[in-house]
Amino acid sequence: MLFGLRLANEVYPPWKQEYISYEKLKKLLKESVISDSGEQDSSWTEQDETKFGTFLDSELEKVYSFESAKYTELSKRIADIEKTVEQAQNLDAKKVEAELEEILELASQLDRFRRVNFTGFAKIVKKHDRLHPKYKVKPLLQVRLNALPFHSEDYSPLLYRLSGLYSVLSENYGTGAYPTSASAVMSSFHRASGFKTLKFWIHPDNVMEVKTKILRHLPVLVYNSGSDNGDDDESTDPVVTSLYLDNKNFDIYDAQLEKKRDSNNDTVIPSLRLRWHGRLYENPNITLEQKYDDKVVRINLKSKHINQFLDGNASTLIERQVAKLKARNTSPAQIDAYKSAAHDLDAYIQDHQLEPMLRTVHTRTAFEIPGDDRVRIILDNDISFIKEDSLNQDSPIREPGSWHRADLDIPGIADPLKVLRKSEYSKFPYAVLEVRVKTNGKTSTGAGSAPASGSNKPYPAWIEELINGHLVTEIPNFSKFVQGVANLYTENDHVDGLPFWLPELEHDIRQDPTEVYKRNRLASSDYPKTLPSTKLLNAVQATSSNAYEPDEDSSDGGVSSGVSSAKRGSVGFPTYTHSGPKLDVDSEDEEVVLPPGVKEPSTYIKNSGAVKVETKVWLANERTFNRWLHVTTLLSALTFTLYSSVERSFSVQHAELIAYFLFALTIFSGIWGYGIYMQRLKHISARSEKHLDNVYGPLIIAFGLLAALIINFAAAFKHHRDNGLPVPIPAPSSPAPAPAPTISP
Repeated sequence: MLFGLRLANEVYPPWKQEYISYEKLKKLLKESVISDSGEQDSSWTEQDETKFGTFLDSELEKVYSFESAKYTELSKRIADIEKTVEQAQNLDAKKVEAELEEILELASQLDRFRRVNFTGFAKIVKKHDRLHPKYKVKPLLQVRLNALPFHSEDYSPLLYRLSGLYSVLSENYGTGAYPTSASAVMSSFHRASGFKTLKFWIHPDNVMEVKTKILRHLPVLVYNSGSDNGDDDESTDPVVTSLYLDNKNFDIYDAQLEKKRDSNNDTVIPSLRLRWHGRLYENPNITLEQKYDDKVVRINLKSKHINQFLDGNASTLIERQVAKLKARNTSPAQIDAYKSAAHDLDAYIQDHQLEPMLRTVHTRTAFEIPGDDRVRIILDNDISFIKEDSLNQDSPIREPGSWHRADLDIPGIADPLKVLRKSEYSKFPYAVLEVRVKTNGKTSTGAGSAPASGSNKPYPAWIEELINGHLVTEIPNFSKFVQGVANLYTENDHVDGLPFWLPELEHDIRQDPTEVYKRNRLASSDYPKTLPSTKLLNAVQATSSNAYEPDEDSSDGGVSSGVSSAKRGSVGFPTYTHSGPKLDVDSEDEEVVLPPGVKEPSTYIKNSGAVKVETKVWLANERTFNRWLHVTTLLSALTFTLYSSVERSFSVQHAELIAYFLFALTIFSGIWGYGIYMQRLKHISARSEKHLDNVYGPLIIAFGLLAALIINFAAAFKHHRDNGLPVPIPAPSSPAPAPAPTISP
């Protein structure tokens, strides 16, 4: 779907006038003029650029002002309710609950508002820089977006305050549980609040230092891929492969990006993936798992059974596996759990028409004390995203009848990326660190890594030092699945939404240790002196009492808690890893932006070998040149014929004028034909992507001949009128006379 249509569909009617004027900005770009003329900047002037920039800046101001005002308004309304709840003796709980529902709905709409507007500004700026490359707006707008950061507002404080209010109403006034309306987006904060999950990016230069800091407190957790060959190497980090499933509309991606909830508003629509450790040809254990807010549903599958499961023929397979479990004397509870999970996964795949779309490959290092689940740290490095779809039926990347790409899982290939085309994969420039800390009192006994009892700090001191230091950059809610799809599938408008962390890829995330230290000192000195009321504070803390057991993997796409909004780097416009058609005015494709430390080569690989062009291309260019020579010859013959008969014309002056004019056209035709021939020859030899057509030459010849005819006609008409001669106008042809009637004798 084009972004203009998506914007029209997602507008919240009461705020319609506050959204970005995307269609007007597109009109200001003069796309239709550029598309028709084939020349970039042919009609784009400094005045047009100034007009566009001024209007774009006014739109940024409008969106930022509205978002900030609404956020402040919601915060004030929550503060008023907190004050009312704290002081009221006879509180109208139903009225307060209704107002909370309204605030939650507005908060949800405001989150959608900032998301769709951020995408709109990103796309219109990319479109501008592609259509008018002489006027780069992106650097200037990055500065403006840093000054007007409407897209980076943190809504977590509002949600936690609302959580506390709902707890007070539920415990003291018997209003029931938490909201069940569409505004129940905050429910994940309750279910997942037993663990605080933080996600960070680490520059490759700092990965080893981070590992050594963690190893002083937590041991490395050794993985076992479960392969049948028994060749696991415990001295190296395991290679983890995840194969994510989605449909052709990327509904799961959209749900994960926007945290869409299912029809019952119980949980965010979960992602689904196949996961294994090591290489596939080593026959590892393969797990099909579905990740919810508070749990992970998973079953083990053999490679030969996956196609049958994905194609909707899982019933027979499930019954056969149940029979095997019964033969092994498995407990009825375990058998029922397997049947329930398998049938649920099968129904989910068929209902959403899921198929493999994206493969992520990375090495994983996990740190955890065995038997102690209070602190768990996962470090994923060397992350690669690979296309695994069959969207193009004429040339599918993955064979439709197979659940995975066979070319990536052939024994003997050390680096599968070398067999792929550039457009089929993308490498992530940073390592990803995930920190999970249990925040409630239900911890296992073991080495003390959790904060001491009675401490106000949610994390151990060494974790506080690590996450607030210069080695890591916090990226809340980062998801490898969302990042991979955003990298590889924005071409041809497969996806519309963009994750907020994309702008961070444009900056070097390495930080100066001195500046980080000063910033942390400043933040600690500005800590608020006044705290919330005791009742509300206890209510907020009470919402963290429902713990859940984490799965053994990274909570990719799950809820993560922020540490400090001040710790986030500057935010600009997003980066894309591919480019589409040069002047496709309706395409939302984005250009290639190289990651930090990578420079554009002076000579591309496609230009390094000998020039190999089909013969018909050379012949077509020569044939066009011959046509121009033919036109030149005809014009020269006409010119000299007219010039040799000047004396016999009624006006020698006009005849010579037309002869000289035709002679100029003759010279222009020859020069234009030769110039176009050499220019196209140069473009073909250089493998240039520039257009080879040029309509100006034929138009000049056509209008020149037309002008000569008009001049000749005007001169002849004037001559006959001045001398009283009749204008030679051909008489209309009369019909043939009818034959005389004959009289029969």
